[in-house]
Amino acid sequence: MKINITREQFYNFVKTDKDQDGKISKSTQHYLDYFDKYQETGKKAGWNWAGLLSPFWMYYRKMFLFGIVVAFAMRFFDKMMAKVNNLFQLGSLGDLLDFALSIVIILIFARYADYIYLKYINEKISKGKITGGVSKVALVISLMIFVCYTAFLIMQELKS
Repeated sequence: MKINITREQFYNFVKTDKDQDGKISKSTQHYLDYFDKYQETGKKAGWNWAGLLSPFWMYYRKMFLFGIVVAFAMRFFDKMMAKVNNLFQLGSLGDLLDFALSIVIILIFARYADYIYLKYINEKISKGKITGGVSKVALVISLMIFVCYTAFLIMQELKS
């Protein structure tokens, strides 16, 4: 993928309220370092610890549609693994496989989260959006929805 934005445009998109008076926060510096590395080498892989919390990280970074897609994909994957487990009567082995595959997918996402974010920013800036930042409100709302949904699922399990 060709990145057709400048480092300054990228910085203006990723910066947060903590980036003021010439000081750059640790998270913003992380993204700037990745931008520089990608521009030099073209390597897509990196590491983003926040990417381990993929949908929540996406909501925080205002990648709302991506976050929704990832959340639904994770739920779909979980349902499909449950069906495979039931079909082949794998029991505990199926649960272990489901857990292991979920961990692998999350690790792969964390490995490429910076690249996904870079592509997202490049597309947004190319379309004329010049600022991004973060949304703590979206993060809190998504966490609240997750907690309520999880509580609902637990209550459903207890009823059956």
